[in-house]
Amino acid sequence: MKLWAIVQLSVWASLVYAAPESGKTPLLKPKLAILGDSISTAALSYESFRWDAAHIDAAFTANKRSWPKWESYSKRFQDAFPEAERKIIEAPGRAYSPTMMLIRLITPTIEGYLVGRSQGFAATEVGVAAEVGNYSGQAAAQVQQLLLVTGNKAPQQLFVFFTGNDLCRNGFGADKEEKAYEKEMVEEYSENLMKAIRLFIDKAELPKDGTDIFVLNHLDISQLVDKTILNKKVHAFGEKEAMSCREFRFFETKKKIADEVKNPLLKQVVSLAAKGTTTLPPGKNLCPRILNVTPPEGDITNEKYLKQVAQVKAASLVYQKATEATVEKAKSYLSDLDDKGVKKDVRVHHLESPSDLQFDEDEVANDCFHLSLKGQEKVADTVLAEMRRRKLLVEK
Repeated sequence: MKLWAIVQLSVWASLVYAAPESGKTPLLKPKLAILGDSISTAALSYESFRWDAAHIDAAFTANKRSWPKWESYSKRFQDAFPEAERKIIEAPGRAYSPTMMLIRLITPTIEGYLVGRSQGFAATEVGVAAEVGNYSGQAAAQVQQLLLVTGNKAPQQLFVFFTGNDLCRNGFGADKEEKAYEKEMVEEYSENLMKAIRLFIDKAELPKDGTDIFVLNHLDISQLVDKTILNKKVHAFGEKEAMSCREFRFFETKKKIADEVKNPLLKQVVSLAAKGTTTLPPGKNLCPRILNVTPPEGDITNEKYLKQVAQVKAASLVYQKATEATVEKAKSYLSDLDDKGVKKDVRVHHLESPSDLQFDEDEVANDCFHLSLKGQEKVADTVLAEMRRRKLLVEK
């Protein structure tokens, strides 16, 4: 089990689970749905979260849950939801398939909240098949899960947003010739997304006015190892003093999971996620192939460090090219179907704007890897602005 199991469990704390039963009315009827990874689920965006075994344990313990109250959300978020829909946010329903893949009714940020709500969709009309820790290779499984809980009914809009876990999985090509790395990554990433898009096009029952698929550009992951984020201060590992993200990623705590975590199930899962170690691992383990990049002794002028940052940035650009290639392949696939007399009212769009985003330290979450609520709002605002400019928003 990977380290992100801790993240999944912390996000899932206090959720209500329900398994879909065959022959029953579909649990969800989203007008907007999302495929993606951690960023698309708003994982760990809350300011109250800490990378601390005792803190995570408290979130699982009845009457001690440390998750934020409604008032801790941004005013913009509070104002957008009527009182009745706030209850959905505070205690959202969840539906599982037999394969236990998560589909979320509502997430408090990114497309599910800001983009969906800005177009007039209700909270119950947003479905999130994105899952913490997933990469593009799991996109098709997310489509299967989405169609399972909707009875094969397609939403009006489908967003596809994988932001960094492919890079975490494959590294940034420092040990490969640049053109070979680019060819390999473009082909793998693009084909993974195409597998999901083809499945959706072939299997989904489209709504009256068809479906728009939005494939979002990859974020520039090199920012995670740049000085702005490295200097961000966070509280972690139960330490009294705040530490920088650079320190957090390499901090070796002496506090035992067995002593810090009281919940028996959580204790077992955290230990497994820690890969057999007795303590909570350092932050770099969230994405070691990227987060190991750090300036020696904080020297941001170090030549080797700067070269590695440039390599990560170049790898991010490779994935942006792959995103564009995917959209062209999807359009070609639809054209081929049309030539065969198979009409599919599906429109595929490439949203480029996320790749231009630069994040400040307060827009990154307290695990120094995901986005904070403020960072999530920045992504969503950027996506909304591009959709508005290109006249792609649903008319209210």
